[in-house]
Formats: sequence, structure tokens, C-alpha cells
Amino acid sequence: MTRSANRVEVQSRLLVRTHLCELALDDTDPQDLDPTDCVPQTDPARAPYISGHLHQGRRDFAVSIRLAYVVALVAAVVGVTATSSLAAPPKLVGTVGPGFTITLTKGGKKVTKLKAGKYTFVINDKSSMHSYGLDGPHGFAKDFTSVSFIGTKTFTLTLKKGKYKYYCTPHESFMFGNFTVTS
Repeated sequence: MTRSANRVEVQSRLLVRTHLCELALDDTDPQDLDPTDCVPQTDPARAPYISGHLHQGRRDFAVSIRLAYVVALVAAVVGVTATSSLAAPPKLVGTVGPGFTITLTKGGKKVTKLKAGKYTFVINDKSSMHSYGLDGPHGFAKDFTSVSFIGTKTFTLTLKKGKYKYYCTPHESFMFGNFTVTS
């Protein structure tokens, strides 16, 4: 449960508790109240019915309870929707080396086509004789790693519509791949 949904649930409980206390104070002698939770300690003979109908205060309480649950449910749905809109961008994994290989995958599958938008690139450079670069439309160029680097680097980029090429700079003639970004 998200923090905002949890907060709404706590607020709903407080609203219910407040109504219990108000009803208890309206209908019961204060000496009959349990001071820890404001719930009246009455005997069953003092039933909440008058002439076969619920007492108006109890009916209002039931409506308030239903309303509190509806408000909590709506707040939880809104919280989940807001949280999902803040989700991390899709992850693309680029790997170069240790042999003469270079790849770009999403969810373990080779990337050939993506939709325009924000992506997180995780680049694994496994060799000191390779690098990982990306060229795209309108002069876009990004060098993720250099020839001497070995390790992992993470970048977040916004890809625009067009054709892209990932490659190893010193071995670009045979170590490269392409993908297209659509709108």
C-alpha cells in the first residue's frame, strides 16, 4: 500500500473514531464510557432502536462510515494512478565485449524499434579495447564509455523519432547495431 493510501486509511479510521465518540457522548452518560476508545459500555437493554427504526444519529453514523470508505477507496485509486505516472523509464541494456560483440536489449530481446520517449540506458562495457557510443537523428551523438573503461554506467536519455546506431568506436565497421524510434 502506498504512503498516501495508508495516510487516507488512517484518516478514515480517525473519522470513524470521532463519530463513535460523538455518538457515545450524545447517547450515553459519560460515566459509562471507556476512556481509551470512546465506545459506550452499555447493557443490551439500551438498544439503538426507537420504535423499530434506527436512531437518527446511528443512521447518520452508518452513512458517514460508508462515505469514509468511499473517500478512502477513491484516494487509494488516485494514489496508485499518480504513482504509476511516476514510474521509471523503460530500461535498455547495452553490452560491449568481452569479444567482438555489441548489443542493445530491452527485456532480454534485441532492440529494433522503440517508441519516442525517455529511456534508461545501462551500459556494460566488458573490455578495455572497446567503447559504446550512440548516434541518432539531427546530429545526436552520445559516447557512453571510452576505450579504456571497464564497468557499468547508467544514463537516462530522451529518444526522438528517427534512426539510431550503437557502435564501438575503434571497431565501428563491424561492431554496430541499428534501431528505429517511432512517434
